[in-house]
Amino acid sequence: MSDIAEIAIGDKKQFIKQDALMFNIRNLETFHISLAIVAGIVAGVLGLTSLRGLYLFVGVAALSLVGLLAKMKFDSGKFVVGSFVQFEFSMFSGQVLTYILFWTFAYAIVHLY
Repeated sequence: MSDIAEIAIGDKKQFIKQDALMFNIRNLETFHISLAIVAGIVAGVLGLTSLRGLYLFVGVAALSLVGLLAKMKFDSGKFVVGSFVQFEFSMFSGQVLTYILFWTFAYAIVHLY
Protein backbone atom coordinates (compact mmCIF):
# COMPACT_ATOMS: atom_id res chain seq x y z
CA MET A 1 0.00 0.00 0.00
CA SER A 2 1.46 3.33 -0.99
CA ASP A 3 1.10 6.48 1.04
CA ILE A 4 -0.65 9.30 -0.76
CA ALA A 5 -0.57 12.67 0.92
CA GLU A 6 -2.47 15.84 0.15
CA ILE A 7 -0.35 18.97 0.25
CA ALA A 8 -1.12 22.61 -0.39
CA ILE A 9 1.16 24.64 -2.64
CA GLY A 10 -0.02 28.22 -2.68
CA ASP A 11 -3.75 28.21 -3.32
CA LYS A 12 -3.99 24.80 -4.94
CA LYS A 13 -3.89 21.34 -3.42
CA GLN A 14 -2.10 18.32 -4.85
CA PHE A 15 -2.05 14.64 -4.11
CA ILE A 16 1.48 13.28 -3.88
CA LYS A 17 2.61 9.68 -3.85
CA GLN A 18 5.27 9.80 -1.14
CA ASP A 19 7.16 6.71 -2.31
CA ALA A 20 7.65 8.19 -5.77
CA LEU A 21 8.67 11.56 -4.34
CA MET A 22 11.31 10.00 -2.08
CA PHE A 23 12.57 7.90 -5.01
CA ASN A 24 13.00 11.07 -7.12
CA ILE A 25 14.77 12.92 -4.32
CA ARG A 26 17.20 10.03 -3.71
CA ASN A 27 18.00 9.77 -7.41
CA LEU A 28 18.59 13.52 -7.72
CA GLU A 29 20.89 13.50 -4.69
CA THR A 30 22.86 10.56 -6.09
CA PHE A 31 23.17 12.31 -9.45
CA HIS A 32 24.42 15.55 -7.93
CA ILE A 33 26.90 13.93 -5.56
CA SER A 34 28.30 11.78 -8.38
CA LEU A 35 28.60 14.82 -10.60
CA ALA A 36 30.40 16.76 -7.84
CA ILE A 37 32.86 13.87 -7.41
CA VAL A 38 33.63 13.71 -11.13
CA ALA A 39 33.92 17.51 -11.44
CA GLY A 40 36.21 17.66 -8.40
CA ILE A 41 38.50 15.00 -9.79
CA VAL A 42 38.60 16.74 -13.19
CA ALA A 43 39.43 20.09 -11.56
CA GLY A 44 42.16 18.50 -9.47
CA VAL A 45 43.75 16.61 -12.36
CA LEU A 46 43.67 19.69 -14.59
CA GLY A 47 45.31 21.69 -11.81
CA LEU A 48 42.58 24.31 -11.60
CA THR A 49 43.05 26.56 -8.60
CA SER A 50 41.26 29.52 -7.10
CA LEU A 51 38.45 30.98 -9.20
CA ARG A 52 39.01 28.66 -12.17
CA GLY A 53 38.04 25.71 -9.98
CA LEU A 54 35.03 27.60 -8.71
CA TYR A 55 33.99 28.45 -12.27
CA LEU A 56 34.17 24.78 -13.21
CA PHE A 57 31.89 23.84 -10.34
CA VAL A 58 29.38 26.59 -11.10
CA GLY A 59 29.40 25.67 -14.78
CA VAL A 60 28.85 21.97 -14.09
CA ALA A 61 26.07 22.78 -11.60
CA ALA A 62 24.35 25.11 -14.09
CA LEU A 63 24.61 22.58 -16.92
CA SER A 64 23.19 19.83 -14.71
CA LEU A 65 20.31 22.09 -13.66
CA VAL A 66 19.43 22.91 -17.27
CA GLY A 67 19.88 19.28 -18.31
CA LEU A 68 17.58 17.99 -15.58
CA LEU A 69 14.96 20.60 -16.38
CA ALA A 70 15.14 19.65 -20.06
CA LYS A 71 14.75 15.97 -19.13
CA MET A 72 11.65 16.95 -17.12
CA LYS A 73 10.40 18.93 -20.15
CA PHE A 74 10.66 22.08 -18.01
CA ASP A 75 7.75 20.89 -15.83
CA SER A 76 9.35 20.05 -12.50
CA GLY A 77 6.04 20.06 -10.61
CA LYS A 78 5.51 16.39 -11.48
CA PHE A 79 8.80 15.36 -9.90
CA VAL A 80 9.48 17.57 -6.87
CA VAL A 81 7.29 19.52 -4.47
CA GLY A 82 7.62 23.28 -4.73
CA SER A 83 10.23 25.11 -6.77
CA PHE A 84 12.85 22.98 -8.51
CA VAL A 85 15.48 25.71 -8.16
CA GLN A 86 14.81 25.93 -4.41
CA PHE A 87 15.13 22.15 -4.22
CA GLU A 88 18.45 22.29 -6.09
CA PHE A 89 19.90 24.93 -3.77
CA SER A 90 18.87 22.92 -0.69
CA MET A 91 21.41 20.26 -1.70
CA PHE A 92 24.06 22.82 -2.69
CA SER A 93 26.19 22.67 0.47
CA GLY A 94 26.64 18.91 0.24
CA GLN A 95 27.66 19.23 -3.39
CA VAL A 96 30.18 21.97 -2.64
CA LEU A 97 31.82 20.04 0.19
CA THR A 98 32.04 16.87 -1.91
CA TYR A 99 33.50 18.84 -4.81
CA ILE A 100 36.14 20.48 -2.60
CA LEU A 101 37.08 17.14 -1.01
CA PHE A 102 37.72 15.41 -4.34
CA TRP A 103 39.23 18.53 -5.92
CA THR A 104 41.89 18.82 -3.22
CA PHE A 105 42.48 15.06 -3.14
CA ALA A 106 43.02 14.79 -6.91
CA TYR A 107 45.15 17.94 -6.97
CA ALA A 108 47.36 16.63 -4.17
CA ILE A 109 47.80 13.22 -5.80
CA VAL A 110 48.62 14.56 -9.28
CA HIS A 111 50.47 17.81 -8.66
CA LEU A 112 52.09 17.48 -5.24
CA TYR A 113 53.35 13.89 -5.29
